[in-house]
Amino acid sequence: MHAPALGPASWAPVAAALQGRGAEALTARYTVGDPPSYERAAAKIAAHVSDAGWTTVLHSGAGALAPSIAEACDASFIFVDAILPHSGQSWLETAPPALASRLGRLCVGGRLPPWNAWFEQDPIASLGADPATQVSLRQELPSLPLAWFALKAPAAPGWPNVTRCAYLQPA
Repeated sequence: MHAPALGPASWAPVAAALQGRGAEALTARYTVGDPPSYERAAAKIAAHVSDAGWTTVLHSGAGALAPSIAEACDASFIFVDAILPHSGQSWLETAPPALASRLGRLCVGGRLPPWNAWFEQDPIASLGADPATQVSLRQELPSLPLAWFALKAPAAPGWPNVTRCAYLQPA
């Protein structure tokens, strides 16, 4: 599942590569909602994976959703360069203070600009994606409510008692 600040196009090349090797792969869109909710976002993800027995790959900020997804369905997870669940805390409480402060300054009317505008230079151009994929990535970028980052993650009493987890971090 894509990061909340991205869209499914961010994982489309990986899904295509897996499908080319005969594996089933799905990229699906979800949103954090407005007002944002861990439970609603997790329910949307669980609706895609619960009946199929999928391993859910969580990227970046989607890692925080793992406990809520696990409560909604029997799931296994691969965290890919993802934040880990932060039960009872908000993302802003766990983020580096300079980044949290920068997002606060970028916020207009309670909303953040698309993810690629959070930086001095657009990071999408440096991802190595072909021009068509870059266009798709930019078109899918949501304007997230800052409230999403201030929202406390729900308590997850059973977490991390999920036996099927892995973590991948690019070198």
